[in-house]
Amino acid sequence: MNDASKPVVYSMWAFVGIGLLLMTTSLLSMLIFNAEANVVESLEDGTFSPEVDNEGYRIYTTAESCEDVTISITTNPPQKFYAGYDTEFYSGCEKIMRGLFWDSGNQIFIGEISGTHDDCEGMCELKSSIVINASTEISIVSRAPIESAKDNLSLGFIFSMIGAGIFIYTLINQKEKIVLNPSLGFSLDEQMKSHNLTDGLRCLFKLEAYMKSSNLSVEKIFSDFDLNDDGNIDKEEFKMGLKEIGIEDLSQNEIDEVMSFLDTDNNGTVDLEEFKFYFAK
Repeated sequence: MNDASKPVVYSMWAFVGIGLLLMTTSLLSMLIFNAEANVVESLEDGTFSPEVDNEGYRIYTTAESCEDVTISITTNPPQKFYAGYDTEFYSGCEKIMRGLFWDSGNQIFIGEISGTHDDCEGMCELKSSIVINASTEISIVSRAPIESAKDNLSLGFIFSMIGAGIFIYTLINQKEKIVLNPSLGFSLDEQMKSHNLTDGLRCLFKLEAYMKSSNLSVEKIFSDFDLNDDGNIDKEEFKMGLKEIGIEDLSQNEIDEVMSFLDTDNNGTVDLEEFKFYFAK
C-alpha cells in the first residue's frame, strides 16, 4: 500500500468500523431494553394522556402470556383529532423471536399504540388521549429508547454501506500502478497527469513491467540504457535502450514525454539521481 492509498483505506475502515459499532450497540440496546425502567403509567381501566413529542408506546403486562390479555383502546374523544389523524393498536402476540427482542424480564409484550396520520409512516406521535379497558393491569412504556436504537441502527448501516462503497470503488478502479518516488505519496499516473504527460504513461508502464519481470534494479536498467557510460541518458539512448528490451511500439511523443518528465533539471538528459528519484526499486 503506497502513501496515496492509505487515506482511502483508512477512511474505508473508519466508516465500516463506525457503522458496525453503531449497529452492534443498537441491537444490544434493543436486546436489553428494560420495560420497567421506561414505564410511563400502569392501569387496567382508565384514560391515558400521552406525553408531548412521544414516539408511540409499547404495552406490557405481567400476565403469563400475551394471549391471556384482552384489551380495548379507543380514541378520546372518539372523533378525529385533526384531518387524517387516528390512533392504532398493533398486536404483538405474533411477533417473531418475541422472547429475544420484545419481552422484557417478567414483562410480556402485548403490542404498540401510536397515532396515524397522512404525514407520517410507521410509529407516529400519539397526539390524543385514549381510553383503555384491559382484562388485567398493563404498563404503558415509552418507545423513545427503541426509536433511538433504530435510528442508530439505520445510521450504522449507512456508514457501513459507505465503507463498502469505498472498497468496491477502490477495487473497480484499482490497476497496476507504477510507483514513482514513494516519498511524494503519488502514483505514476497521478504524477504524470499533474504534468499533462498522459501519453508517456504507456511507455513507463511497459518499462516498469520489464523491470519487475526481469528483477532489475533501478541502477541496472539505468546502466543498460546509458550506452556511452557518461552517467546520463539522452533521448536516443533511452529509445535504443527500450528497443533492446523489446519495447518498440512507442511513438516519439511518448518517449519525449517520459524524458521530459524524468528530466527535472531540464538539461536534456536524465542522470541516475533523477532516474532514482522517480522510480521505486
